[in-house]
Amino acid sequence: MSSTETNESSPETTDPLFAHGRPDVVTSDETTDDHDDSEIGHVALLGRSKEAKGKELADNRDSEKVDGGERRLHTRKKQKWVTRFRNVAVRKKERKIRIKNRKGLKTYWERFVNFLLVLADRYVPFYNRVDPNGSREAVANDIKANKKFKGNAISTTKYGPITFLPKNLFEQFKRLANVWFLIVAVIQLIPNVSPLNPASSIVPLVFVLAVTAIKEAVEDVKRRISDRNVNSQKVDTLTGGDWKRARWKNVRVGQIVRVKRNEMLPADLLILNTSDPEAICYIETANLDGETNLKARQALDITAESLTNEEALSNWRATLKFQNPNPELYVFKGKLKIEGSERAIPLNLDQTCWRGCTLRNTDWMYGMVIYAGMESKIMKNARAAPSKRSSLEKSMNGALLTIFIFALCVDFIGGLINGILTSTVFFDRHWYLQLRDIQSSAAVTGLIAFASWLILLNVIIPISVYVYLEIVKLVMAYWISQDIEMYDAETDHPAKANTSNLAEQLGQIEYIFSDKTGTLTCNQMEFMCCSIAGKSYGVDIDGDSESEEELLEGEGEGDNPPKNKDPYIYKDPELANDMANDEVEMFFKTLALCHTVIIEGGSPDEVKEEKKRKWYKKVFNRKKAEVSSESEEEEVPPEPIEDEEAEYSEINGPKPSAYQASSPDEAALVLAAQKLGFEFYARDQESLSIRVKGEEEVWEFLNVLEFSSERGRMSVVLRDPKGQVKLLCKGADSKIFPLLADGQEELIATTKKHLHGFAVEGLRTLCIGSKDLSNEEYDDWSKRYYEASILIDGREKAVAKVAEEVECDLILLGATAIEDKLQLGVPDAISTLLRAGIKMWVLTGDKMETAINIGFSCSLLNSSMRRMTFSSSPSADVAEEDVIDSPERAADVLEAYALNFPEMAHSKWAQDADEAFLDKKLQTLKEELDKSDDDDDESKRKYAIVIDGMSLKQYLPDSGKMDALSARFLELAMRCKVVICCRVSPLQKALVVRLVRKGIKATALSIGDGANDVPMIQEGDVGVGISGKEGRQAVMAADYAIGQFRFLVPLLLVHGHWSYRRMATLLLYSFYKNIIFAMVNFWFGPFSGFSAQTLFESWAVSVYNIFFTGLPIVMVACFDQINSRQRLLEYPEIYMRGIKGKDFSRRLFWCWQLLGLYQSIVILYFGVAAYWHTITDPHGHGSSLYMMGLSIFTSVILVANVKIILITHKWTIWNHLAVYGSLLLWFLWIIIYQFIPSNTLIKPNFLYWITFPAMSSGAWWFNPLLAVATCIVPDLAFTYYRRTYFPAGYHIVQELGKADRRQRRRQKGKQMLRRAFKRLRDGEAPADSDHDTIPSSPSPRPHTGFAFSQDDGQSDILYAKGLLPTPQQKLEQSSGGVSTASRRKSGSMAQDAAWDSSDEVTSSSSSE
Repeated sequence: MSSTETNESSPETTDPLFAHGRPDVVTSDETTDDHDDSEIGHVALLGRSKEAKGKELADNRDSEKVDGGERRLHTRKKQKWVTRFRNVAVRKKERKIRIKNRKGLKTYWERFVNFLLVLADRYVPFYNRVDPNGSREAVANDIKANKKFKGNAISTTKYGPITFLPKNLFEQFKRLANVWFLIVAVIQLIPNVSPLNPASSIVPLVFVLAVTAIKEAVEDVKRRISDRNVNSQKVDTLTGGDWKRARWKNVRVGQIVRVKRNEMLPADLLILNTSDPEAICYIETANLDGETNLKARQALDITAESLTNEEALSNWRATLKFQNPNPELYVFKGKLKIEGSERAIPLNLDQTCWRGCTLRNTDWMYGMVIYAGMESKIMKNARAAPSKRSSLEKSMNGALLTIFIFALCVDFIGGLINGILTSTVFFDRHWYLQLRDIQSSAAVTGLIAFASWLILLNVIIPISVYVYLEIVKLVMAYWISQDIEMYDAETDHPAKANTSNLAEQLGQIEYIFSDKTGTLTCNQMEFMCCSIAGKSYGVDIDGDSESEEELLEGEGEGDNPPKNKDPYIYKDPELANDMANDEVEMFFKTLALCHTVIIEGGSPDEVKEEKKRKWYKKVFNRKKAEVSSESEEEEVPPEPIEDEEAEYSEINGPKPSAYQASSPDEAALVLAAQKLGFEFYARDQESLSIRVKGEEEVWEFLNVLEFSSERGRMSVVLRDPKGQVKLLCKGADSKIFPLLADGQEELIATTKKHLHGFAVEGLRTLCIGSKDLSNEEYDDWSKRYYEASILIDGREKAVAKVAEEVECDLILLGATAIEDKLQLGVPDAISTLLRAGIKMWVLTGDKMETAINIGFSCSLLNSSMRRMTFSSSPSADVAEEDVIDSPERAADVLEAYALNFPEMAHSKWAQDADEAFLDKKLQTLKEELDKSDDDDDESKRKYAIVIDGMSLKQYLPDSGKMDALSARFLELAMRCKVVICCRVSPLQKALVVRLVRKGIKATALSIGDGANDVPMIQEGDVGVGISGKEGRQAVMAADYAIGQFRFLVPLLLVHGHWSYRRMATLLLYSFYKNIIFAMVNFWFGPFSGFSAQTLFESWAVSVYNIFFTGLPIVMVACFDQINSRQRLLEYPEIYMRGIKGKDFSRRLFWCWQLLGLYQSIVILYFGVAAYWHTITDPHGHGSSLYMMGLSIFTSVILVANVKIILITHKWTIWNHLAVYGSLLLWFLWIIIYQFIPSNTLIKPNFLYWITFPAMSSGAWWFNPLLAVATCIVPDLAFTYYRRTYFPAGYHIVQELGKADRRQRRRQKGKQMLRRAFKRLRDGEAPADSDHDTIPSSPSPRPHTGFAFSQDDGQSDILYAKGLLPTPQQKLEQSSGGVSTASRRKSGSMAQDAAWDSSDEVTSSSSSE
């Protein structure tokens, strides 16, 4: 068959679908319709003669040539139509086939991306693609197998040598002002467009960018040096069977290292052996989590017994399977399989220690590296703090945007007018400009003028304000850290600013969210009382006369505080009589055994030497006191010591142990058991040893079921000396009571009654329970516990589930009550903050009764307030039907309490209201409540909310969006004066802060002292950490750190108010001085045809903000004080100005700008009027444009500096130098600048030899003086009118301060006259000048005295009963009625007298 016939007979030639290479199936109708006549003709040729076929084919080809174009077009149309209507299922099938064919094939792009990922994984420090939920395997002593893991070098730098410039510029150009100046600088490079030297815009931009870049570079270099020092530290590594010193950065995963005493761990290690016989080591984790107490870790028995020397360590082979790197500090799951052993050994946190910890009380430790470098726990937690910006900075961005729009409008007006004038009017009137020779149209001319105006008025944006802000914020942070009044002498902890970006935000705090334990209280736990077998011991709830007398004994003063007294429980005769009872004995044995406390101390020889040293020191001090008392002939009772021999015998005999515990509560319980004769004195991996009334007992340690916030309890499983397996458990009452066995209803009811009484007294409570287990029960349970403990994924849930199986049917032994003493000055501090208009919420994990009692003790609550209680369980304040157990009940209880407020009762919101509607309603409500606060109506806001965590869960939005129920609850809370949330989790604390911040756009401050407060601290606009007994994790995560809660008052009311006022003044003035400078050129537009002709020399424009007007405002922002520290503390109501934003608002901003516009008009037209007629100098030279511009520039600088003088309230030597130095610098500039000829940088110099001729004219000097006098008239008139007829609060306080100073001067004058007359009367010689001068007040000293004193915090028990005056009342009685705020800084009798006189002036002024 020929090729032609083959083509004709194949289906591909007849079906157009096949012609496109698509084997699709079509219907017969479609196929028939798709054939054209030529195709039919080709088919008809079959079977004919060869000649006929050839002839007809030739004819067909000729016809195809004629109509070929039409047929091809027709064919394409048919093909497109068929393709468009193809079967959808067929297309999907084809797509699947193509995907299947391509599966497994990598394109060049995919290969390139994978290559980049491999490079990033190997070389980029912070890059991490490891799944934290997965697992990995490491082999001991096998570097080749562990080569896939990262090295131990760390990098905390932000930039690299190559990435610094692009990354830093990218960060800086996020600022809108920098982008503006960049655009202007680019436009300025266009020829014949810029009226100024291009350098006038480029130089300020480069200066600002360079200053910020240098600051970032310096900080990054410090980080790089720190990294290098850390990576260069050395540690012993096992290499070739011997210990060799190696740098940290060279340590690898799987390598074995040796850490010595007091050395820091180079990486995360698995403990193999230690110098301790029990393979225990003690580590300090202060660098990791801030906890200062030691923690015990212990190696496995199998590794401790076998790995005792270098040879054994070198030959040891094992495979460790464990979690991938993750930031969890308190979780580790893994299993160890040693070569030659079939069984895997489970691993947990007890066998590990992390990088950054320090080895204490242990000579050495062997460890295997498991996480290294950037994969270590400490580096996984080294993430940057959340980015926070102050409200003032956000307002500044809004002001910048409005100024941008204003500047563009002015530029458009200038360009439009110039285009109109150059096209019409100027042609004939100003023929000398030769405008008819311009070939451009009016539109092009106007566009060029617009660009010229854009360049000329670019100075309207104060780019230098960013530099000012950085400088001032650093200075404000320095003032906070140097404040001696916020120095805590007890803990040696000064105030510290961890960030410099939020100083002004401290002056606008509306809500304070505070933790209770360790923040309002001291976190110093003391065992006060207990309930055992239904009987209460310790503090008598009805009031014990003897204990009250002990509490009311005289308080120490100065450096001699009263000696601490033991609580009454240690002297309770009933407890002493019942100590032999089995229930009491088992109760205190449980306290001595159920814990994770470790015994503090080093080796036995060190402990013995320490005991000797303490004994000799004690005897020496006693002998010294006896000799001192004999010499002074005073009867000083010596320190009571029963028997010196018995005391010395403690050196070789048993002595009470010192404990290290993870929490003060646990240490207090163990210490209480020790004082009552049940001493825990030893612990090892297999046993716990206690002394019961002098007799030693060893209990076999089996298991510990650790505490977690979800479980709310901890348990230990032990075998007593008789062989009985016991489970001992302690935890919250809400967690223990459901686990108790039946038949204890009466005991439970009595214990609950005692617990309620303890909680009312402000004590922290725990319940104690036990259970006996048979050996069979324990063996069966321990197998399940082992299986759960070796799981890699889901271990916590599995262990908790197994623990619940054994923690049931408990026998209630009793309950404990611990007191947490209130911090010094807390009641007075809270009262002052409430007077300042700040609302306070307390968020605590304690019981509701405890939280309420603390609220009364710290003056947060009072008897006149009505409490609205939201509870998930019935109590004295909540009936059974008011318990919140569902969202419906939560809504009903909320609406019932809303009836207390008529406004809420008539404004119930729909449940399906959208978030925008709720936001609008809450903002309106906030404005209404702010106005009502100004009315001083004491009947309002006299309600308090007390809510527990389970109930609070119903009101917190789950998805983060505000719903109707959450908004309704927030509305109710806003109408209350105090809100106390108890039994809340760390996450709920953060959600509460977020609810208020996002709901009503309020500025919130969070303050706490523990790790559980970190989420709340980071969620707040400002986070404050207190250095307490729960570690320093809160301090490290906070923006500011202080030593005591009372220091929050000067931090907010003094530094916060000063910072806010200074920053507001800085921003307002920066925009004000620039709008004067820029708009002078615009008002000159009518005289120049709006051609953007400048009056000023280009380089003078560039340095205007830096040299001539910058330094004075920086000094004001660093040193100005609108009111003194004492006045701000005495009148905290001044702080409300910051809350309401009265010092920086949109209205105030535009008032300053309108003043600048007015003054720019005055300056320009006074200057034009002065030079309206040609002025000639003595040599006959006429005036020029730049001579007039020089005079106008002088007026601008004088007006700007006079404004600084008017707004400065406190003058220092630095303010004087800045103002006068800026003026002097201007005159030196114009004098020196006139001698510089035109060159590359100064091209041309329009001031060349102009300054002296200009100064020779009287108009040049008279014009600035007249312009300044006219410009300040509105300022002076408004200030007089405002202070006279509508004074603000701070104006009145300023006048009181002036009256106070006059009164003190008069008193000092009278004292000097009395001394002089006395000397003359007695015939004394005139005194020397040194004696005539009035002695100055001593300089402030560190705060060592206390506003009030109390013994161990026990007086707090009687505050709620009204049996003891509050600390504030004690202080007022001792100081003669003078408030604490007014006496806070008094350091001498002269200052006290001055403040007494100020109070008299204040009272007289108020009566008038």
